[in-house]
Amino acid sequence: LARSVSPDRRDLSGPKLTEYVVTRWYRAPEVMLLSAEYGASIDVWAVGCTLAETITRTALFKGKDTLDQVGQIFKVLGMPASTELQWLSKSSAALRFINRFADQKGQPLGSLMPQASPDALDAVQQMLQLDPSRRPSAKECMRLPLFASIHQPSDELEVAE
Repeated sequence: LARSVSPDRRDLSGPKLTEYVVTRWYRAPEVMLLSAEYGASIDVWAVGCTLAETITRTALFKGKDTLDQVGQIFKVLGMPASTELQWLSKSSAALRFINRFADQKGQPLGSLMPQASPDALDAVQQMLQLDPSRRPSAKECMRLPLFASIHQPSDELEVAE
């Protein structure tokens, strides 16, 4: 699971988070693009990748290395709007790298997953938001229509954050 930094934490002098978390094909963009902070949303991204793979029986993003992995993501999802990249520093090398994909239009996920039900497609689309703050939390994912028949709120544990 993701190691996270509290959004309230401003002192980043402690141990740095590493980009070497999660198997590459399931790694969230913010991990590879060296965002200063990442949290549980990287797990939601990984679940979205796994759900897509379960539906299609093949991985959605098959990068050969980290840079190719980022390219695979933009090839499928397209170049994000600048509003979806606010989690990156405006002067970062990562943002300059992303601009290489400015001409990427992406592909509709429905065309890559024609066998997916509308609810499954919706869940994958929500989990694979490029902006980590736009992804649903794990708890919110359980409220998606795809999981309505298996979600048991009475089984959930409340934990302190």
